Amino acid sequence: MMALQKGITHMSDENARPMTRVKLMQITPKLASAWLKRNFEDNRQLYPLVVGWYASDMTDGRWGISQDIISFDDENRLINGQHRLHAIIQSGVTIWAYVGWGFKRTDAFVMDQGRGRSLRDAISVTTGQHVDFLHLATAAAMFGRDHRHLSQQQRWDWYEKHKDAVDFACQSAGGGSSNYCRRAQITAVMARAWYSPRNRTRIKEFGEVLATGESAGKEDNAAIKLRNWLMGCKARGVSPDKQEIYFKALTALKNFIKKEPITRLFVASKELFLLPGEKPGKATTKRPPPSKLARGARVELQKALDAQKEATRRRKNERSRIQQKARRAEKREAK
Repeated sequence: MMALQKGITHMSDENARPMTRVKLMQITPKLASAWLKRNFEDNRQLYPLVVGWYASDMTDGRWGISQDIISFDDENRLINGQHRLHAIIQSGVTIWAYVGWGFKRTDAFVMDQGRGRSLRDAISVTTGQHVDFLHLATAAAMFGRDHRHLSQQQRWDWYEKHKDAVDFACQSAGGGSSNYCRRAQITAVMARAWYSPRNRTRIKEFGEVLATGESAGKEDNAAIKLRNWLMGCKARGVSPDKQEIYFKALTALKNFIKKEPITRLFVASKELFLLPGEKPGKATTKRPPPSKLARGARVELQKALDAQKEATRRRKNERSRIQQKARRAEKREAK
C-alpha cells in the first residue's frame, strides 16, 4: 500500500518486508559529509569526473530534483547517492533531494538498471525539441576532446550558444549515410569556420564537393584530397582516429577557402578556426601528441594488413592443395 502524509511517502508490503520511508529534504554540505561516513566499504567506485559534473551544475544553479533517491539500507548504511553527496561538499551548495531509509542491500540489484537517459532524451523531455544526433555530435567536436568533462546541462548550453553555426554546417553537409562530409569531426570544422561570414559560400561548396566528388577545378583540390583519404580508409577497412579526421579537415577546409591546391593532406598543428572570444593557443580543441593521434589509425591499419596477408596465405594454400590433388590424380591415371 502507499500513503502520502506531510511530504513523506510510506511504502510497505506487510507480508514481505518492513516499511521504507522516503522524504524530500534539503541536504547541506555538513549533512552530506555526515552521511558519507555511513557509506559502506563495498559501494561502487567513486568517479571524480561525475562528481565534477554534478558540482558544476550545482554551482551554476542548474541542479534540479531527481527522482533517483539517496538511499540508506535497513542498517542505516548509504547504498545510493555518494556522487551527489560528494558534489554537494565540493560545490558548497545546499540542494533538495529525495532521501529514503529502510532499503534492503539486495535492492542494489535494481538500482540504476533502467536505460540511461541521453542528452537527446533529456532535451526532448525538457524542451519538446527533437535534435538530430549529428548536431549534438558536431557541437561536442567543436568543443574538443574535453567535452566529456561537461555535464549534460553544460553540453546543452554549448549547443544552444553555437546552434546557428551547427545548423549551417549540418545543412551544408547534405544528406545520405554514404556522404563523406556527414562526420561530426568535419561538420565541427565547418561550424567553427562559419564565424567568419566571408567563408560561408566556400564552406557550402566544400560540403558539396565532399558529398559528390565533383569539383570546379584545382581550387577545390583540398576537399577532393580529404574525400579520397576517407574513401581509402573505408576501402582498407580502417577506422581513422577522430582527432586525425578533425585536424586533417582543418587543413583541407583552410586551403579550400583560400583556393590553394595541396599535394598532400597534412594534420594541422593547431586550431585554425577560432571561436569568438578564443585566443590563439587557447582553443578548446587541442591537437593530441602525434604518437597518440596516429596510434589508433596505425592499429586499425595493421589489423587490415594482417587480414589481407591471412587471406592471401589461405588462397595460396588452397591453390597448392588443388594443384597437388590434380598431380596425384594424373599419376594414378598414368599407372
